[in-house]
Amino acid sequence: VVSGGDVTLGIASAGGEINQWDATPYNLPATISGTEDGNGVMVTDGVDAFYILRAGGTTGFYKFIPSDKTTSTLTSVPTSIPPNGGGGSIALSGNYIYLYSGGNSSVKFYAYSISGNSWTTLTNPPSSPYGDGIGSTMAVDASGNIYFAAGGATTNFLKYTVTSSAPYGE
Repeated sequence: VVSGGDVTLGIASAGGEINQWDATPYNLPATISGTEDGNGVMVTDGVDAFYILRAGGTTGFYKFIPSDKTTSTLTSVPTSIPPNGGGGSIALSGNYIYLYSGGNSSVKFYAYSISGNSWTTLTNPPSSPYGDGIGSTMAVDASGNIYFAAGGATTNFLKYTVTSSAPYGE
């Protein structure tokens, strides 16, 4: 679980007691919200890694491994994630983490290569930005395609097709 402000990362234990928080907090190298308000987001690879994106006008990106309680700083996001709720959303598909940065005219869409520790700028969603990005979210289907529900005052819902021959969907 990740939250804004000065809250540290907490892990809900899957072993032992059910519905019980692990009493030992795990600390990240920086607060999730940066110096301004905003909520960080994270995604798991489903095995043993959590990828955590800072918000609040920052570019921080981290990998947390619960089994050995280590955190590493990854290549920074190419643009800062806006503060005050305009933060981004992320989704994992295959070896890539996709990021919608949120915000106003600075909205960007990126793919992060897990194996290459690098970011690639992708084509923004059509008619981007959608509203101001506040409340946007992404999810991945069983085929690895990304669905995007735009934030702001919109009802836009889009699909980003990802294939093995074109992992960025471009």
